[in-house]
Amino acid sequence: MPRIGKFASKLTLLGLLAFSPVVQAQEADAMSDLERISKSSPGEMAEFAQASVDEIAEGVKSISKMLEEARSRSNVEALQCLTNRLTSIRALEQVSKLAQKTLQGVLDSGNSERAHHEIRKMAVALNKARQLLAESERCADQDTLASGDSVVRWEGGIRGTPEREDTQTVTYNDMDIGVDPPKQSPFQ
Repeated sequence: MPRIGKFASKLTLLGLLAFSPVVQAQEADAMSDLERISKSSPGEMAEFAQASVDEIAEGVKSISKMLEEARSRSNVEALQCLTNRLTSIRALEQVSKLAQKTLQGVLDSGNSERAHHEIRKMAVALNKARQLLAESERCADQDTLASGDSVVRWEGGIRGTPEREDTQTVTYNDMDIGVDPPKQSPFQ
């Protein structure tokens, strides 16, 4: 295997190991919802579907409100972050509404396998919507945290240069190292 291939495979493995607890936690949340719903009656499935659609719709409203607040503060980074999350959660809202509609038809026909498929889609969409809402809250929090002033203090100097005040200008002679660079251009 070429040297770059080994490095890339090690880097990929490291990335998977670094994010595996997050992925496992998300899968555990979705699995707990799925296990609970898969053993439920058609009426409970319909209730879960409606609760999921309602929760995702509330998430859309929350992120929209955060976006308006960021817009009033004219924070470009928060606007971009929140806009991306809002777009994603709106798509999840559409997926969950369509899955709910399909679930109603499937439950009426008695196709339990297809009903479980639609419930799985809704559980995954709900889990992802919760994640997007949490990310949006971090975007909004970054906006408030980033509003403070930062102070950078430089002490010491560059080796080989005389100490001077910050207000003094640097002349060409102060920067002369005694050697001219080689001529690389044919036009010199």
